[in-house]
Amino acid sequence: MLLKDIGEVGIIKRISAYTQDEKENIIVGIGDDAAVVRTNPELASVYTTDILVENIHFSLSSISPFQLGYKSIMVNISDIAAMAANPRYALISLALDLNTDVKLVDEFYEGVIKAASSYGVVVIGGDLSKADTLIVSVVLIGEVEEGTIRRRNTASVGEKILVTGKQGSSAAGLNLIMNKVNLNLISDSEKDELIKAHIMPVARVKEAKLAAALGAASMEDISDGLAADLRHICEQSKTGARVYLSKIPINDSVRKISKALTGSEYELALNGGEDYELVLTAPESKVNQIADEILKICKTPVSVIGEIVADTENISIIEEDGSSKKLSFYGFNHFKDM
Repeated sequence: MLLKDIGEVGIIKRISAYTQDEKENIIVGIGDDAAVVRTNPELASVYTTDILVENIHFSLSSISPFQLGYKSIMVNISDIAAMAANPRYALISLALDLNTDVKLVDEFYEGVIKAASSYGVVVIGGDLSKADTLIVSVVLIGEVEEGTIRRRNTASVGEKILVTGKQGSSAAGLNLIMNKVNLNLISDSEKDELIKAHIMPVARVKEAKLAAALGAASMEDISDGLAADLRHICEQSKTGARVYLSKIPINDSVRKISKALTGSEYELALNGGEDYELVLTAPESKVNQIADEILKICKTPVSVIGEIVADTENISIIEEDGSSKKLSFYGFNHFKDM
């Protein structure tokens, strides 16, 4: 059996069998955006890690070292945010070719510090190694009061499904960077906005904490794609979901690019990934307050796009004409199509 035969989800399941299960202090283990460990009676520590590999996750021909440093921190902060936690400390490891210009390292860390400082994160160490290609590994540590943690497995039937911001912008930006779409489809300012969404995303820390405080039940950041990340919530909560296409918030520029690439205005929003927005569920009675307060305090729009249903086999989309079909989800898979 090869990695490409079982994919990323399959290999995670196999690795999970080898992990230690210390139930007394492990609040959240493998299977969520981050792990949570009880460290004292008042606060729990939150841990996440991410690897970025040159020519797999990024190309230095299309992202500057500064932008790479910024993004490498921000994607980890987003995982901490998804647990409704505060990011605190970062450990950064780099594998570098011996012929790497030292200027690259300087600019990379300038980007790291720019992102980290904007969220109160302190870089406290890391490691270095020699390699034939650039590899970035980040460990981010956060903290949270145990009672405010939000997870993937706590959605309930009847709750509404909400998302922050707009969907599909990062994937549209990536396709612009890779010259996969006619650049005349949209204006220069729209191109700049979409490319920025891909290379310099924003983590929704304040939004997540507000949503949790106001009654959100489950939460995840949108890194693999809205469809795939909603599936994670449904699988772990043992529920289904119904999503209304017309309610998914999408920029007109993303619609144009998505339709040109796939024939569907919604494909990039559903399966593009790397938006680092939040998908969350909440009781209907809490929805308006969550949306209003996040918009008021964070200036971030929140949209209701569907509801959680009982059918565990049915994650469906409702088309604009009212018809229903099973939701397809692809998301980013490191090993499936190597």
